[in-house]
Amino acid sequence: MPRPPGYLLLPSLLMAALTAQAQVVHYRIVGQYQAKTVIAFQENGGQAMARDKVELELTWDSRQQQVVGDVTIRNFKSETRDLQNVETSCPAPSPKGDYEHLTVTEAKVNGAGTLGLKGTRAYPDIEVTAYCRGSWAKKKVAARTETVIETLAMLDGEVSDFSVQAGPWTWTYTGKTVRKR
Repeated sequence: MPRPPGYLLLPSLLMAALTAQAQVVHYRIVGQYQAKTVIAFQENGGQAMARDKVELELTWDSRQQQVVGDVTIRNFKSETRDLQNVETSCPAPSPKGDYEHLTVTEAKVNGAGTLGLKGTRAYPDIEVTAYCRGSWAKKKVAARTETVIETLAMLDGEVSDFSVQAGPWTWTYTGKTVRKR
């Protein structure tokens, strides 16, 4: 299919226009997680509907693709409900503590306009029922904490308030231009 004259030029001009609009923007970013989640470390017999929330405040230089200054992180306690086993005929799991989906400890530029949110996921001591089609044996799964990294996309160009769905996470960005460059 023939391409119109200037076909390759148009994307270049658009990129130049966006670069000309590069800004330094202060963002408040709220991440909300909600999904059916395994809350027993590596054991499908312990599942629940999990909810979590994290808030970030940072200043982003869209031209340099860098954070300016410090990132403020606010973590919220995870909530779980509707405990269940992967086998619906089995009894629900019995956690002996709280499940924490993500506690963010740092946010660093990951390259290509993204931030890596490094943190921990904490699984509680939990008792699950295994072998539901046979012995219905009770199994204790020890508490465990693991390191996790979530990736958060950042913006180029004009700022606006918007939300992005990334798997079970919804990220809501509220920005205010600090200065145009």
